Amino acid sequence: MITKDDEKYMRIALSEAEKGAGFVNPNPMVGAIIVKNGEILATGYHHAYGMPHAEREAIATVKNSKDLAGSTIYVTLEPCCHYGKTPPCTEAIIATKIKRVVCAMADPNPIVAGKGIKILRENGIDVEVGVLEKEARELNRFFVTKQLLRRPFVALKVAETIDGKTASASGISKWITTELSRNHSHMLRHKYMGILIGINTVLTDDPTLSCRIPNFESKNPVRIVLDTNLRIPQDSNIVKTANSIKTIVMCSNSVLSKKRDRNGDLHISHLVESGVDLVGIDINEDGNLDIGKCLEALARPPYNIDSILVEGGSTVHEGFLSKELADYAYFYISPKILGGRNALSSIGGLGFQDPNTCPEVIVEKIQNLKKDMLISGKIVYSH
Repeated sequence: MITKDDEKYMRIALSEAEKGAGFVNPNPMVGAIIVKNGEILATGYHHAYGMPHAEREAIATVKNSKDLAGSTIYVTLEPCCHYGKTPPCTEAIIATKIKRVVCAMADPNPIVAGKGIKILRENGIDVEVGVLEKEARELNRFFVTKQLLRRPFVALKVAETIDGKTASASGISKWITTELSRNHSHMLRHKYMGILIGINTVLTDDPTLSCRIPNFESKNPVRIVLDTNLRIPQDSNIVKTANSIKTIVMCSNSVLSKKRDRNGDLHISHLVESGVDLVGIDINEDGNLDIGKCLEALARPPYNIDSILVEGGSTVHEGFLSKELADYAYFYISPKILGGRNALSSIGGLGFQDPNTCPEVIVEKIQNLKKDMLISGKIVYSH
C-alpha cells in the first residue's frame, strides 16, 4: 500500500537522480533513498555510465549493513536484474533484507521490463510501482524514447530574432542572441549525448560544436553532420578536431560506395585518418538522407546515442519536423528585428500550409536571459 510519505521521499530520490544529467547517457538517470522508521539512512544516484547504480550507491553508504533490514528503498526506476557494466541491483536489495521497494516507474528496457519487480516479489519483498511516475518519465525522456521508439530523443535548438530570422539577407548571424544565451545553450550540449547539424552550417559557419562551459569542457557531445554528398572540407574545424571529439559524418550509401570504388578515394582516406566515422545512409524520394534511418543507426551500437540536440540549419530543422521526428524545441529569441524577405528563417523548406494542423510547441518553460527569452517545450503533431 502506498503511504502519504511515499511521494515526499520519491521527490528526494528524483532530485538525486537529476545530479547525473549529462554523465550517465545512454543509461537513465536514477536516484535512490533508503528510509527506516521515518529516518533517512542514505541517498544515492547513478553518477556516470559504467559506475554503480543508484541502489548500490545508497546501500554502500550505510555504515552498518544490519540497519538495512526492514527498511524501505525509494528508487526512481525499477531495479535492474541483469549483468551489464554492473551486477544486478535486485541481488543487492535482496541480500540486505530491505523489506519494501517503492519504484516511480517500471523499466521500459525489454531486458528488465517488470522482471526486476517480479524477482523482488518472489523473494518476499513488498514492491509498489507508480509513485510520481509522470515526473520520473519526464526526467528520463531520453531513455524512454530510445527504449520505446528505437531512436534518440530529438530536440531542435534555434536562436532567432523576434521576427523569426536566424541570419540577415547578407548571411550575417553573429550574434543574434547574447553571450548569456549562448552560454546557456552550451549547457544543453552537456546534457545531450549528440549534437547534429547539416553540411550547409559547416560550410557557412565552420563551427567546432564543443561544450565550452567551465568544468564541462571534457564532456563534449558526439558531433553528427548530415552531408549527403560528402562535401565536408578537410580543413574544417570539425574534421581538424575529430581525433579529440567523437565525430560522425552521415552521407548517402551511393556516394560512399562510388568514392570507395575509386581505388580508395583520397577525401575518404583523409577523413578516416582524421578520426571521422563515415556512415552510409539511404536517401529518400527528395534525394536527401532518410532522417529516420539516420536516427536508427545512431541509436544502435556502436553509438547507442539516446539524445540529439539539432542546431540546424533551417533545412535540417524542417526535415525533422516534416517527418515528425522532433520531440522538443528550444527557441532562444532576441528582441532584434532583421526583417527582409531574403533573410534566413529558422525553419526552411516549403513550410506547413495550415496553421490549424501544423506542429505546435506545448510550452513547458519561459526563461528571461537578460535581453533574450528562452521558450522551450514539447513538439506535438496533428493527425
